[in-house]
Amino acid sequence: MLPYILIQYRTRDGGYQRFYGPCKNARPLSAPRYADEYIEHWAKVFLAEQLIELGIVFESFLIAPAEILAAVLAERERLRDVFRPLLPRQECVRQQLAFNNGEG
Repeated sequence: MLPYILIQYRTRDGGYQRFYGPCKNARPLSAPRYADEYIEHWAKVFLAEQLIELGIVFESFLIAPAEILAAVLAERERLRDVFRPLLPRQECVRQQLAFNNGEG
């Protein structure tokens, strides 16, 4: 059975979402040492995926980067089906409503 780690990230409304995810590369939390290449590779991924914006700490990310990245990408994919941008016609109606309400 795989150990689980707590993954926490910031939501769009400023709150925090926490969930537990499996971690097959669990390592002790007492100052692990990593090769420079390992750190540099995962630092590029961490920055490219903007994981700091989700409230994920790089040092925590290094403990199980593949598992955390997979969990974040799965959550993004799930949210992609929930939040979609307005279609052009919907945006036009939104702008008209905002103008009529004195907001535009």
